[in-house]
Amino acid sequence: MSPGWGFRTVVAEHHVDAFRPYLAKTCYANASPVTDEISLGFNFRVVVLVTSPPSILHFVTIYNTLLLPLITLLQMALVWKSEQREFTSDGTFFVKRQLRPQELGFPAENLLFCTERIKNEYVTLLLIKEKTKIPVPREIELSVQHDGDDVTCSLRTEYIHGILLEDINEDHRMMAIAEVDRQMEESILPELRKLKSSSLGSADVNLPVFPPNIVLYDKMRTDWPRIESGDDDFVFCHNDLSGHNIIVDERTFEILAILDWEYSGFFPAWFERPLWRVRYNERDDTESQAYVERVTSFFSINK
Repeated sequence: MSPGWGFRTVVAEHHVDAFRPYLAKTCYANASPVTDEISLGFNFRVVVLVTSPPSILHFVTIYNTLLLPLITLLQMALVWKSEQREFTSDGTFFVKRQLRPQELGFPAENLLFCTERIKNEYVTLLLIKEKTKIPVPREIELSVQHDGDDVTCSLRTEYIHGILLEDINEDHRMMAIAEVDRQMEESILPELRKLKSSSLGSADVNLPVFPPNIVLYDKMRTDWPRIESGDDDFVFCHNDLSGHNIIVDERTFEILAILDWEYSGFFPAWFERPLWRVRYNERDDTESQAYVERVTSFFSINK
């Protein structure tokens, strides 16, 4: 998410109507749904916005009308969580951290390739940065933490200022989609398709093969084969080019960064769907399920 920095609320920085489709009937930090303000004393207030889908979950910002110098010194970070990740930003860097098993609200074995996906994103960002002109976050750093038998990862990149395509308000949404569509067709997708391989999967062949998120968690399988071809038949795919993974300039709708490359790799070109054209909660379930079955069939045929 990309709220403006300073010490106003998230809602003040972005029109609340842009968030309403994603508001969940969930409470966070003892706040009521939608938005709430919690007094912390000393005239501090926390403004809470709880949203869904999981990639856009908890946003908390702290501000003060009288003690701005103190707040400036504190440099409070924005923090939010999904069921698998914690995200933090101080306005300069952005950190995605894999939650440790004890932080999860469910058995860790229910997560598939959780560590490998962050490693895959790290490798991919380096590849995209070196081989293409696609805008991605820079200052890329991977950290691996060992806690007994548990291994978790975190990925730090620069923070990209802008607005998520998913959060463009309805008055400008059609213009934004058209402009992003143009950039995808003229620049982003051709750049991705320049990257080819005869081996399906991650750019790092030491990482396991896993399909796009929607397929992986529909089938709950870990035995996805590494398919080889005689020629460079596979092109590089992001595999989740959704509006919540595309940061744009709020006025021109220029794409400033493509985010969240966890499921990327070399696959048939048709794996890449134009997900940016439809909001997350407005997708066609029939089309999505057909895609899941087509991908599953592709892996089965090519075992």
